[in-house]
Amino acid sequence: MKNEMQLVELFNNTDYKSLTFASFFDNDFISKSAIITIDSENQLIDFSLTSENHGVLRWVNGEGIIECGSWDSMEEGSASLPIDELLAEDVLRDLPDEDLKVYLKRALKTKTFTEVLDIDFD
Repeated sequence: MKNEMQLVELFNNTDYKSLTFASFFDNDFISKSAIITIDSENQLIDFSLTSENHGVLRWVNGEGIIECGSWDSMEEGSASLPIDELLAEDVLRDLPDEDLKVYLKRALKTKTFTEVLDIDFD
């Protein structure tokens, strides 16, 4: 049984913060994950999205999407969506925070992203 994505790890030090969200299949297999890294001023550094159905996507600020691939090299997305959009849609729709979903969707549309993430880690 799949569960909704939840925050499973929060790493916070003086240089950067990392949030890991995941949903699980049968409580021991990760179905979807999102790992988001921001700097000490809440500026996005990078994020990765993983979907059991579609593969992995990695976005780095200043470079944009640097990795995007399906688990099945033959998969190229549906007729209406390329694999990067299909994968992002699959993972982001299950994030528990609507503002975070919108924030990451905006970042995916560009290589350099300057918006500050409005989130409290204390």
